[in-house]
Amino acid sequence: MGLVNRRSQFQWIVLLSAAIVLPTVSLLWFMSRVVINERLVIRQKLGALYEGELKEASAKAKHQLHVQLDALNSTDWLKDPNGLLRRLVLEEQLQGVLIWSSDGSPAFPSAGDPSASNVLSEEQLNAAWQLEFVEQNIEAAAEQYAQLTTSGDPRAAAGQIRCLAKLERWDAAFSAAMANSAPSSASSRLLLLTQLKEAGRLEAHPLTTSLVEQLAADLFKPGAEFLPSAQNLLIARRFLETLQGTELDANDDLSASLKQLIAAESLSLTARDVVSVSDYPVDQIRRINIGAERLYAVRHSTPLNEMLILMDDEGLMSALSGYRDALNNEELQFRIFDAQGRLIGGSAGEDIDAIVSAPLPTGFPEGHIELFFADGDMFNKAASRQITVYIWTGAMVILVILLVGLFAGQAVGRQIRLNKMKNNFIATVSHELKTPLASMRLLVDTLLEKRVRDEAHAEEYLNMIARENERLTRVIENFLSFSRMERNRNAFTMLPTAPTDIVENAVESICTKYKANGCKLEMDLTEDLPEITVDADALVTVLINLLDNACKYTGADKQIRLSLTVDNEEICFAVADNGIGLTRRQIHKIFNHFYQVDSSLARSSEGCGLGLSIVQFIVNAHKGRIDVESRPGEGCTFSVYLPRND
Repeated sequence: MGLVNRRSQFQWIVLLSAAIVLPTVSLLWFMSRVVINERLVIRQKLGALYEGELKEASAKAKHQLHVQLDALNSTDWLKDPNGLLRRLVLEEQLQGVLIWSSDGSPAFPSAGDPSASNVLSEEQLNAAWQLEFVEQNIEAAAEQYAQLTTSGDPRAAAGQIRCLAKLERWDAAFSAAMANSAPSSASSRLLLLTQLKEAGRLEAHPLTTSLVEQLAADLFKPGAEFLPSAQNLLIARRFLETLQGTELDANDDLSASLKQLIAAESLSLTARDVVSVSDYPVDQIRRINIGAERLYAVRHSTPLNEMLILMDDEGLMSALSGYRDALNNEELQFRIFDAQGRLIGGSAGEDIDAIVSAPLPTGFPEGHIELFFADGDMFNKAASRQITVYIWTGAMVILVILLVGLFAGQAVGRQIRLNKMKNNFIATVSHELKTPLASMRLLVDTLLEKRVRDEAHAEEYLNMIARENERLTRVIENFLSFSRMERNRNAFTMLPTAPTDIVENAVESICTKYKANGCKLEMDLTEDLPEITVDADALVTVLINLLDNACKYTGADKQIRLSLTVDNEEICFAVADNGIGLTRRQIHKIFNHFYQVDSSLARSSEGCGLGLSIVQFIVNAHKGRIDVESRPGEGCTFSVYLPRND
């Protein structure tokens, strides 16, 4: 029977484990596949979402490039090349420009000869030179140069300013330098600026600021009148060198603008000798190498001229500003690479995976653009949010499975324990009923067959039959009490009763058994106790069960003590023994149905595990309580507390 039970329990454990483990493992496998696939799905969704946005941005960038180029059609830049240079360099951050006339001849940068403005002959200037350098008659030389300035020859103006500077007639020198506002007089104004610095008067003279502003205006001056490129670059560089380290150099914007324009015109001048405009398609940006510089160039035709605009990576990004305008999103950024995979511009973040990429549109050099999230973890966050939902859902399902399995396991465990207790109960009942019946049958048969020696012997047998009958009666009464208790149908008749009467009735019922088993019962009863309202028969049953247990679970020397005391507002019935005692774990279980400290059929004590559960039921019904004090090997004390009458 035990082997069958253990095998059945093992089968239930295996089935429950399989019911929990298999769904859990399957769900975990499914979740792992979901996590892997979800990242791919999120990437595909984001790619499809932003692919259309990238196409729109490419179309806008291409359109904006044509708009920028077409905006150059309304002006005849042959008459204002410096205006075009300023616009492209200072406003659009490009690097230079070359202009050809409609017949294909180069127009800018200008290769004009600075000496073209020299209208005076050497003989006409010779007299003034003699006075200045040979005769050292500076005053006369200044007057001679002044007469020659009416010709517009910049050499005469330069000589006059040089002589006035030597005479330290600075106001007159300023007047001479500012007399002609044409860019051709820029060299004279630069000369005066140089003379002032050499004389240490550059920052002290009140008119210096006006001189600097005029000279700055002469350089890269918009309009039809402009200096040849070589002369313009020379004057501009010396102008910056002269101002360097002085208070007049505090205008950072002016210095930065001049440096940009100098670099642009210098680059354009270099490119003029190596570039043919016919080599480039119209309105398409292409690579160009000028010396060691890797640049880009776009050819644009207007009704009046042809131009080739030069740009570096920064300038190309300016031409691609349509992307920046279209993709104006705090979360989304882009980067642009050339055909060699070199980063041209855009936001940094080469280590961040791109959402989507596309080639640059027609009209731009070979390359591609990539979109990525400004927050590199945005993709992972988007995927993680969905994955988190799946994980939490899976975790909840697993938790539910585990909880269901736990509850099912507990239920099965309880059922197994209940079945085991029922089996023990059936065996115990069989034992408890069969033993007295068998004894009585044997004794009755003996009496019927008159196999007795005398009347005393027959009386002894009758007493034995009475004891067995009493034992059988107690067992049956316990079964009936338990049945009524389970159905909660036990009706108690509550009447005022003296506690000593309850004790006396219980002792009278148990005395025969105590004498037969050699139990020594000591009673300590407090006299004159107040009556309590109880069901006397039920309370007698409580004491009988406690006294019966005390007898069963003590050794050969059975010392049992029954006390009756009053404690505060309660009457206390206490039964103490010197038996085997109980552990803490056993104390927690002894009031359970069918529980027995010794559950084997070979136990030395009788009973079926219902006595204490009946005791607790009766005590609770009387609104009382029962306490247990015990240690293994030191006996037990059961104390029943019942409320006294007011």
